[in-house]
Amino acid sequence: YNLKSRILCDELKKYPCFKNITLYESSLLVEVETNLKVESGEICKRAEEKGILIMPSNKEGSINLCFGGIEAKRISEAIEFLVETVN
Repeated sequence: YNLKSRILCDELKKYPCFKNITLYESSLLVEVETNLKVESGEICKRAEEKGILIMPSNKEGSINLCFGGIEAKRISEAIEFLVETVN
């Protein structure tokens, strides 16, 4: 989990659209604040239209990401695709 958590955080930090990252207990579930001024559900809807399922957050412009089921080597690719999808 440590490797995946580190990769996930490093990848998220590469993009200025992600403002704050909150790690939860397993470190593979993170809440990410974006610079988008829309409801969390709208971000999830945009992502789902491109085949990405993410979990809404209770905060405007935030989403919850879980990478427990993805290989560590694919996290970078997944984050890049997510950024392209929701912006």
